[in-house]
Formats: sequence, structure tokens, C-alpha cells
Amino acid sequence: MINKLFLFLSFVCFSIYGQTTSVQGKVVNKETQEGIPFGHLIITKLKKGTSTDEEGNFILTFETNEAEELVKISSVGYVDRRLKVKELTGQITLEPKIDDLGEVRIYDIKDKKHKRVNPFIGARIVGLGNFSGGAYPSALARHYERPEKFDQGCFIKEVEIDFYRVIGKPSPAAKFRLRVLRVSEDGKPGSDLLVEDLILKKEANARSIKIDLLPYKIAVPQKGLFIVVEHIFIPENRFLERLSIKDAETGNFKTYEVARYAPIFKGVEVDQKSDSRSYYKSLEGWKAVAQLNTANSILAGSAPAPAFKVLFTD
Repeated sequence: MINKLFLFLSFVCFSIYGQTTSVQGKVVNKETQEGIPFGHLIITKLKKGTSTDEEGNFILTFETNEAEELVKISSVGYVDRRLKVKELTGQITLEPKIDDLGEVRIYDIKDKKHKRVNPFIGARIVGLGNFSGGAYPSALARHYERPEKFDQGCFIKEVEIDFYRVIGKPSPAAKFRLRVLRVSEDGKPGSDLLVEDLILKKEANARSIKIDLLPYKIAVPQKGLFIVVEHIFIPENRFLERLSIKDAETGNFKTYEVARYAPIFKGVEVDQKSDSRSYYKSLEGWKAVAQLNTANSILAGSAPAPAFKVLFTD
């Protein structure tokens, strides 16, 4: 029987200076002027941010003395842009990436030979929330090798995403982004293989969701690929988590409510010394989960890693 373990990765940040205010705006396509849904705005230096809604609208909260800080504005299929906090007014345009418009290719998908990869078999289960501690939108990635004996062609047919549930607690509906990335030269997640911006919805109390990727005709490179899930920081995904923090001076515990963003994905516990296929997105780029310091946690030297069931076909 698989042992279940829920991991809370919590980084609690409190601002003790400056007056809190907010700025509202809309991120739009530079060419069409249409709103860009579920894009991200992150104040990199301060490690906090938000996402746009379905219409491209956003509200970003900041301290009055942070108006000069730079904000990175990004979305799948668009060129990143950086503006100061005080410049986030009215409409903010992003330019579409030319190299993400797709190539015209002829595919011969037979869909006769199949190979299913299930990382959960024999593994210890963990729950994976926001690796940013709820401070800014982040992502989780896992590498999948191209299966053997697929010489003529290999494509992704289906991906199944499982969600972690805590007994006795509600599991609300939530939206998230699914991405499929190439392997970069350094072995980390690279550019998009799935050029469409695929936003998925987890229904309330759902245990999993299956995504048919065959219509997207994603050919698997020789180096394999990364399956990525990305949290979206919108109000409907937000929930509060109660944390008890021990005061170093008094030894007493204080309870705080910290904002988090659903869904919580089901992952696996891996050996930090041997795992090289799992990554999380930090403000400095992709980092291996094996680099996480879990020595003083219940993982005791192991690491939490994303895990998705993937079905390949020819």
C-alpha cells in the first residue's frame, strides 16, 4: 500500500515598511489589442506577483516605496516585457513570438503502438502546492524520455494529471496551465513544443484530469520532453492556509493565515542523490528539486517531485 504524505512548502514573508496600495491594468496583444488571459506579472526583486484574469485584467498590490521596482510581464506565446511598477497603468501590450506561430508539417500518426509511463507505481505520494510559498506564480516540470522502439515516429497521446486531497478538507475547482517543453542544451526545461496556451480546469473534488494531446500532434524529440504544470494566481484559485510559527525568542507559537493558490498536485517522493528529471520554476530560472534543503523536514533528505501519467503513441 502506498504511503501518503502531504508536503507544505511554506515561505512566509511579511512587509513591515511602506504603505500598501495597488495598481490596476490590462495586458493585451500588441497586434490585436485583445486581452491576454492568465499572463503573469512578477516583481522579481521582491519575489511577489499576480496573474491576469480571463480578460487580461490584473490588480497588483505593492508598497508605496516599491513604485520604482521592475515587473516582469509574461505569457505563453509572447515576448517578455519589463516595466516599473508605477508604469503599470492602462493597457500594457505584449508582442507575439514569431517563432511560436508554428511550422507546417506533415504527420503520419498511426496510433497503433502505445507506451504508458506511470511514475506513481511503488512511490510514496506527496502533495505539491506553490513552490513560491504563494508569493508569485510558479511551475513544476518533469522530464520524460522518448520510449524505445518508436523508430518511425513518437507522439504524446494523453497526459493524466492527479490532484492531492486532504481527508476532511474541501478540494475546490481551480484553473491551471499545461505546457510541453523541449529539453534545452543544459538539460533543463526549454522552449515550448505545445505552442497553444492550454488552460485546464480541475472540477471540485476531482481526483484527476485526462488531457487528449493527439490533436496537437506533438512529436517527441530524441532527448525527450518536459511536462509542466503552472499555477495561475487568480481570485478563484486563492485559499487561505493556517500556519503555526514558533517565535525564536519566546518559544511560543503564533498562527498566521497565508494565501495559497490551488490546485494541489499529486507528486512523488524521490531520492535527492539520484533524481535529475524534476524541476521547479524559481525567479532565477529552472532549478532541480534535488537542490531543495529538506534535511529538517519530514522528507529527511528526500525531495518532492511532480509526476504525471503519460501515454505515448506512434
